[in-house]
Amino acid sequence: YDYARSGRKVDRPARTVSIKEIVVEEIGLEDGILRAVVRVDCSKGTYMRTLADDLGQRTGYYAHATTLVRSRCGPFELADAVDLEQLFDWSRQGIGQQSFMTFLHNKGLLLDISRAFDSFPACDLPADLAAKLISGQSLVLSEDFLLKNQPFSLTCRPELIPENGRKLVFYSRNRLICVAGLEEAEPAFYRIKTERVLIDLADFRQS
Repeated sequence: YDYARSGRKVDRPARTVSIKEIVVEEIGLEDGILRAVVRVDCSKGTYMRTLADDLGQRTGYYAHATTLVRSRCGPFELADAVDLEQLFDWSRQGIGQQSFMTFLHNKGLLLDISRAFDSFPACDLPADLAAKLISGQSLVLSEDFLLKNQPFSLTCRPELIPENGRKLVFYSRNRLICVAGLEEAEPAFYRIKTERVLIDLADFRQS
């Protein structure tokens, strides 16, 4: 921003993003300036201020973004969010930390960690393979295995999931166990490497 305000040109390398939808919700003149409210459904990595500039150029106007509101991120909606001041007010009610967590849970504000991975392809594993991933060992699984054991998503085919950087989440015994990377090991086989373990091995074995 400092460079732009001082008149220095800033190179902005192109990047590939996905724009699913652009909707002009409001448009009109305000103090002689054409203003529009635009809703965009896009992939991560989309620089909205640059998009506003590009839209202006495509329509023959100079344009820039004056206000940005992130209304959704993955499965999380702004409409379901709670204002920080509201949280602070609740926390000042003199209840202990554990009681406060129970209070939030009863209001439906504490979500299971699996909600954060709703957009990720997922695969269900038998317990012995799950224990290996939890321990940090890599697996080599066939494409057929991945496709037959994925009740939580449409597909595990890596070429169809570039947005998540070829990552999968794995479940076992109806529990989320880890996030793992996916790379081709040989034709129709993929190497699975754990990137983030989400459950303790001892806890998993007791479940």
